Amino acid sequence: MARATMNIAIVVKVFPVLSESFILRMVESLHAEGAVVCVYATETGDSRLLGRVAPRLLELIAAGEIELVSPGATLLSASWAGPRLRKLMSAAISFVMSPIFFGTQLAAGVGIRQAIQAASFRRLRDTRHHDVIHAQFLPMAVAVVASNFPWRSDFGRVVSYIRGYDISRADAVSARELALLTGPRGLASVTCVASSLARMAELRGFSPDQIEVIHSGIPLAQLPFNLPSTKPREPLRFVQVGRLVEKKGYDLSLRMLAKLGLAEFSFEIVGQGELASELQQLVYELGLAERVRFCGPLTHTQTIERMAASNIMLVPSRMGRDGDSEGIPNVAKEAMALGVVCIGSSHAGIPEIVHDGETGFLFDEGDLDAFVRCTRKAIEAFDRWDEIAREGRAVMERDFDVASISKKLLTHYARQVRK
Repeated sequence: MARATMNIAIVVKVFPVLSESFILRMVESLHAEGAVVCVYATETGDSRLLGRVAPRLLELIAAGEIELVSPGATLLSASWAGPRLRKLMSAAISFVMSPIFFGTQLAAGVGIRQAIQAASFRRLRDTRHHDVIHAQFLPMAVAVVASNFPWRSDFGRVVSYIRGYDISRADAVSARELALLTGPRGLASVTCVASSLARMAELRGFSPDQIEVIHSGIPLAQLPFNLPSTKPREPLRFVQVGRLVEKKGYDLSLRMLAKLGLAEFSFEIVGQGELASELQQLVYELGLAERVRFCGPLTHTQTIERMAASNIMLVPSRMGRDGDSEGIPNVAKEAMALGVVCIGSSHAGIPEIVHDGETGFLFDEGDLDAFVRCTRKAIEAFDRWDEIAREGRAVMERDFDVASISKKLLTHYARQVRK
């Protein structure tokens, strides 16, 4: 059967990334469904992290059942080289090793960052053959498509996951790079993790027959469901998970909790990012220092533990000033699977899973007063939490189980190969 023998390449920039556990689950699940999976990381990652966040996947790689191909330790991973210097060093190495290839990419309108990744993927792939090459995020798709120079008809069908910023931010890929992806030698298809992103993809030039919504799956077997009524209600425990960046709306959560006026509560923030210092300062300005805890970056297992112990998950996402948007936040799906009540904004794909008063509670994106009212409504509806949690879990079981998602991906891959 096609599924049992299909050879799939998953291409990322760095592997693993703590905030991208969905890619780890995707790799494991495709392997479990019988595909031959090879992971390409175009830049050197922290091999020790893989053992912490995905020990089973590390075992499969060590046993040779899944291949991981990356540059290994190089000067480019040196701690003394900052991001700008590493970029210059990488560009210089790419040019020296293959000046014609690198120069052709730049002349074709491929940006320097993507040209560097293209040169790296080209070297790493060497003579390996894959039926389908699935790039994660559009910038990596540009690199994969660009690496096929001179053009080879047996290169394999190239697919890209669209996950959020890569289609919503105009600077994620340039107009010329987007033309490369939508052109005759570009992407065979794009898989979008939310319907909202599929609409954006069509507006950016992808044809409807190239686009399919295939959600990012969650490992339901590893997410035990517990009714909200089994946990103490007082003091209320709020949690929010994700990178500390503008689109996640952490500042809205803090201001909402300050206005809410609860005498007793706790709020755990799980993640790291560029706004950490700014948010810590805001906590003190709002007088919330005794109620808020910054947990920093945690492994997926540790994060699930923090979510499962909470009463309410906050997901107040909004579009960033640079256009950065969500798909459907995986943390919202995981919280709903665990039986944790979600309060989310109407941003992007969140309303696709959070139905107000049915599977969670929803407020208008960016509206602080609406966020406060929504949270009060959620707290007052405590006697319905168990019902809401059951409905949320049912949605996750129906549409988001990682094994089902992998079957959909393999069906999608097979269609691309047959074209």
